[in-house]
Amino acid sequence: MRSTFKKIFCLLACSIASFCFSSCGEDDGPAPGLMWDFHPIGIYITLTGENGEDLLNPETPGSYAALATTATFRDKTYAKDEFKEDDMRKTRFYMPTMYGIRTFLRPDGRYALVFGELDQTMIYKDEKLTIDWGNGTQDVITFSSRIKWKGGKPDNISSYKLNGKEAAKNIPHPTIDIRK
Repeated sequence: MRSTFKKIFCLLACSIASFCFSSCGEDDGPAPGLMWDFHPIGIYITLTGENGEDLLNPETPGSYAALATTATFRDKTYAKDEFKEDDMRKTRFYMPTMYGIRTFLRPDGRYALVFGELDQTMIYKDEKLTIDWGNGTQDVITFSSRIKWKGGKPDNISSYKLNGKEAAKNIPHPTIDIRK
């Protein structure tokens, strides 16, 4: 009888502990049987002059387009537009590829820079991205990003600051507009 009571007590204690551990967590993880594909993080940057002009457009007077702009992230410096298509990984499985910082023309006709790609499934905490414009000025984007699971679905929890001031929140692909 005593042995049976010990077994029941142990079973009950294990069940309660298991319930507590599984229900106390902030993130409940992905729903069983589902696979999630996460688009990599890209930080988009526009540069606007005091009169609203697009300072990344090479035809704008006073443009920054021809300057030797660099981006420094985690002690590595990337020169603007130095990535070569040959550097891409050849795989059927999509993996984030660090392109550094690149110029592109947006559908609305504005020029922008994009930094990345960063793996959205990684946890980033107060990471610093320093943009050196090549003319003696710099801007610092500080960001944090992670995935939080709620109800078996992912949610991007992120914040972006430009030179210490909040610039975007909970957007995995923010556009940071820098005013010069």
